[in-house]
Amino acid sequence: MAISLRSRSLALVGPHRGRQPERAFTLAELLLVTAMGAVVLLGAIMMLVSHIRSSNRLAVLLHLQDHCGWVQHLINREIEQAERAEGGNGSLELFFPGDTGTPTITYALNSVQRELRRQGPPIDVNGRLLTGVGSRNDLVAREVTDFDVNVTNPRSPSYSITMEGPNNVTTTIDQDDGNTGGAFCRARDISGS
Repeated sequence: MAISLRSRSLALVGPHRGRQPERAFTLAELLLVTAMGAVVLLGAIMMLVSHIRSSNRLAVLLHLQDHCGWVQHLINREIEQAERAEGGNGSLELFFPGDTGTPTITYALNSVQRELRRQGPPIDVNGRLLTGVGSRNDLVAREVTDFDVNVTNPRSPSYSITMEGPNNVTTTIDQDDGNTGGAFCRARDISGS
């Protein structure tokens, strides 16, 4: 119950008498705004999910490229220390001065296990070969799908390595033949034998 002061006399007015009806949103307007908000929210969520997926894919690709760069550095460093190279069919054999028919280091692809392995003397913490202490078979990289070696010129072998990460992300490094800045065998056997 309300008291109206419109006139000089006090009159009791009922709850709906004398008032203007209040404006409110209709059910159709509320549904329309809710639908539009849902569409905008759905679009934002889809963009966020797409961004997260592409970020994860980029992180995997960068990790693969970093790992491939490390593998390339290791192989190139040993190519530069070698006298000559042989290989093909997923294998690179490096011969050092004084080798008697057997390669000092062999890189080979195990296509069943998708691993690139290195057979040869161990490497110390400074990156030097520890000769005279035997040979080790070390894992160089996993998820290697291709190791293509070309030794047309035994002093400047070329190779490519393809690695695959999660979600079918792949990267390939190509080592050229040494003519454009790649690695080439620098050591020479000058003993005359």
